[in-house]
Amino acid sequence: MLRARLLKTRRVALLCLALAALWPALRTDAHPMPESLVWLDVHPDGIQAELRLPVDALAKGFGHPLRPDVRQRTAHLRDSLSTYIGQHIALSSDDGRPWNAKVQQVEVVTEDDHDEVRATVWFAAPDGTVPTMLTLQYDVIIHQLRSHKALVAIRNDETRGIQAEDPAYIGRLTWHTSSIAIDRSRSTEDVWRAPGMIGTVAVVMLLIMGTWRTRRRRGAPPSSVMASNR
Repeated sequence: MLRARLLKTRRVALLCLALAALWPALRTDAHPMPESLVWLDVHPDGIQAELRLPVDALAKGFGHPLRPDVRQRTAHLRDSLSTYIGQHIALSSDDGRPWNAKVQQVEVVTEDDHDEVRATVWFAAPDGTVPTMLTLQYDVIIHQLRSHKALVAIRNDETRGIQAEDPAYIGRLTWHTSSIAIDRSRSTEDVWRAPGMIGTVAVVMLLIMGTWRTRRRRGAPPSSVMASNR
């Protein structure tokens, strides 16, 4: 009985992690992406980070307006944006050695009628090979906007069997936590893996329905539940 309860508790915890980690990617309403995403692609001689940044939050962190014409403003300020991003992201080995970083691209991408700025940063491994223990330091936007958060996940790591359709969620960076450890030596069974899109949608719907039923029993209108989940 106790073992069954522990397993149930673990499943609930994993479901909550799935919702927290992937909810921004599942947005279907008219609100822009609330959090930043940092995808890490591991290569034999380095790591490429893809940053997905909400436009309005980036403007606050960057200190310059990016609207009304986001594409024109981003193109005009591309060099300054590259410098800004490069100053607020760093990768180091477990012995403290910093990696050389180069911001390769900054562009505006439109998805579901929402604009976001995407930047790619290449980190060259000091010894030409990627070690198992790393530390990512990151406070793009966060250093100015304390309520902002960034989700970090390994999208591709061939040696660990991690692929884009099943990324490994690492953690969340906030005002209070601007660095995060990346342990590539852990087996895939030890690292929480993000479920597939269909499974995630099912998780989100189940959690929303459960909350709606609880609020309804307490007399709260369904609309308040939907507002709280946006």
